[in-house]
Amino acid sequence: MDWAAESAKMASIYTNGYLTIAATFSPNGHGGLFSQTGDFEVSGKTDEGEDYRLFFRERIDHHIDVSGEIEASTKDGDTYKLGGYPTSTFHPLLTRAWVYQERMLSTRVLHFSRYEIFLECRTDIECECGGIKFHGASQSSPRALVKIEYADALWAYDGDDAQQRYQAARLWRTVICTYTTLLLTKSEDRLPAIGGLARDMAAHRKSRYLAGLWEDTLNDDLLWNVRARSEKKKPRPNPRIAPTWSWASVETWVLYWDEILFTAEDTDLGERPPYEHYARVEACEITWSPEAAVDEFGSVASGLLTISGLVATGVLDREEDGGFVYHYVVFPNARLQIDADYLLDHEGPAQTKPGTEVFCVRMSRIQEGSTDHLISLVLKKSPERPGLFERIGLLVVMARPAPVDPVGVFEGAELLTVSII
Repeated sequence: MDWAAESAKMASIYTNGYLTIAATFSPNGHGGLFSQTGDFEVSGKTDEGEDYRLFFRERIDHHIDVSGEIEASTKDGDTYKLGGYPTSTFHPLLTRAWVYQERMLSTRVLHFSRYEIFLECRTDIECECGGIKFHGASQSSPRALVKIEYADALWAYDGDDAQQRYQAARLWRTVICTYTTLLLTKSEDRLPAIGGLARDMAAHRKSRYLAGLWEDTLNDDLLWNVRARSEKKKPRPNPRIAPTWSWASVETWVLYWDEILFTAEDTDLGERPPYEHYARVEACEITWSPEAAVDEFGSVASGLLTISGLVATGVLDREEDGGFVYHYVVFPNARLQIDADYLLDHEGPAQTKPGTEVFCVRMSRIQEGSTDHLISLVLKKSPERPGLFERIGLLVVMARPAPVDPVGVFEGAELLTVSII
């Protein structure tokens, strides 16, 4: 209880502090602030016989926000990873989940990194070499300064302005995309380690905070997706640390559709692509953990989400190819791949075997360019609580041009009300 009471003060402590000093290059509590800058020397003689000595330093990589380990392909078929390697190499402190909200909440952070000192505040970020506002060492791609965008959004927040409301909600989802990639020793800290940031945002949004999601944007916040390949997924924690409809219920990094990737200088962050929500949230209730009774932004004991929408019934199928596992839902007229939320094959109470009856709740349509994405929650009946359901994944059906249901999954589907734990 003492720990819960003290951890609930994080937002106040870091928001009101004048300066936070961060040993950003230190991988643990023993590394200290300072590091030796290694130089590389090349010496010899020119063709004219003149002696020379050249000194080099490794190019600074300025990735300070970790992203999920997404594999991409070149034109030649080679694969490479977009992920947190530069951060873990140059700024290991920033790979720690508890540090993320400390950095986001602080008025000013002075970072002691591998090769230089840099200062990050709520209006700007500067480093010694001048390149930190760009991805890596390239100056061709301005990166999203999420800390600054976050501070700007809350400072200017007006609950009556639709664009500002969307901007704040989108920034929260961007924060979650980064936060879920970070290292956490105890899975039960998944919600407490970002509780200070949630408390800070709640003071502006005036909306109920529901296990990592927000009541006023539940239709959007429910559409988190685990796109990691099967070998990167983890079992669902047991005992459960969050309701299955929350991103906090899994230990793999999650993605949202509208994650901010580039700075506001190049993108109108308030503009939203065409969309339509089909499902209706009827109710959502949270029961807090006893140790978190003093902090509504901490850990939860349970949660119940009730939604109404078209529900298509299918059967779970499984396929293995090249060492990777893929899951599908087999409908009467289609067999469609899903993104499982966790390692469905892992033995335990959350194991979901092929042949299990699953239920796809039609949630939303999001248009990107000329492509429609029809998004549905994939549920199964709860083995523990009869009459209730658990989320196990997300089904996304893409079509171009954009029909609402290109393969007819929801033709003849029933309009049902389901409750998800």
